[in-house]
Amino acid sequence: MRRCWLLLALLGGLDSGVATAAPDRSSAELTLAEARRLSTKELARRVFGLAGEKYVESNVTGNTGWPYVSGLISIDFAALPKSAGFPGLCEVETVSAQFRPSPDDSGGKDPPSTVDRFYQATKFAILTTREAGGGADVPDSQDRQCEALRPIFREQSNFFGGTSMGSFDFRAVDAGFAARAFLQAQTKVGSLPSIGCTGEADRPGDDLCRDPSSVLRDFPVQHVAEFEVDRCPDSPAHLCVTARAERTPSSGLEGHDLVFTIVTDATSLDPPKPFNVTAASIRGEHWAV
Repeated sequence: MRRCWLLLALLGGLDSGVATAAPDRSSAELTLAEARRLSTKELARRVFGLAGEKYVESNVTGNTGWPYVSGLISIDFAALPKSAGFPGLCEVETVSAQFRPSPDDSGGKDPPSTVDRFYQATKFAILTTREAGGGADVPDSQDRQCEALRPIFREQSNFFGGTSMGSFDFRAVDAGFAARAFLQAQTKVGSLPSIGCTGEADRPGDDLCRDPSSVLRDFPVQHVAEFEVDRCPDSPAHLCVTARAERTPSSGLEGHDLVFTIVTDATSLDPPKPFNVTAASIRGEHWAV
């Protein structure tokens, strides 16, 4: 799954999300240099008109000069983070606007590009290391605490995306369940069966599996980039959570991930119910595109 989205990111500068219908092709043209010079407010107005007022952050990426994708620009926009409606869980709306060279592109080094399509997604963040997404009352101050997690677009973001049952419709209830499962596994790691672990065969001297219990217990949940919630392969009646994080910084074309698999006794997601983590495993994964 990650390799697929990394390839999309390479070709389109996109985050995980769902493509919407292409906008009006009469949108104003932009060059990469111009996009990088404009403020978030100016960019959002240029792309969305008055609807752009809700976006408070932007991030511009471009593949100008790369073979086959010269002139391609992506601009990621984010609204103000807010409470996701569960204790300790925040959410933010993001939109990626993908630009492609104009039909009359003369092949210059920084050709003008027009917006081609949008990708929308909701991302989530965990405020504290206590279990997020449970049934307790949401504090009145949670919106302000969520706003304080900005900036959204940075190298080590607090926000994560995900999938649920194979769908990119990753809701707050899905994110809350995934976060609770991971945090419970960390808390109860000492009482779980032996933590399964698989290192990377192409990394000589890999010590990932020397103490997998400590790796799980001490890993900062805020560094998880993606959660997947799905039926457990060996027990389809129950739900499993896969958490994926960068093990080492990615080069853009390849990298090394840390993948946690959490097995639970939960049989449904909505409405949230108490559940127990019954097993966990870790693997190191090398990927390339």
